[in-house]
Amino acid sequence: MIDPALQALCPNTITISPWSSADSYGKANYGTAVSHTCLLVRTPTMIRTVTGQEKVSMAQIYLTSAPGTSVKDRVTLPDGSTPVIMHVDTYPSDTSTAYFEVIYT
Repeated sequence: MIDPALQALCPNTITISPWSSADSYGKANYGTAVSHTCLLVRTPTMIRTVTGQEKVSMAQIYLTSAPGTSVKDRVTLPDGSTPVIMHVDTYPSDTSTAYFEVIYT
């Protein structure tokens, strides 16, 4: 359970649609979108993608839970934009279960 003081620091809401499959043309299909409260920070940050490339992340999404987001999923920001997910960091709690995620777009 997240501390209410930490939850109060997350004024934004995003939706994450999990990747489900790709059609024969390579177009992605997504599952049902789920809303999450978060802290959205729009700061340019240098990151390394899952393929090892160095890129600049223009926004970081701090989730107070770890829904198991993947770089194939689709994230919708509060302004309605759907940027590409370049990297996801998951931080464990003391009990070794996922505690929170940072999504880099």
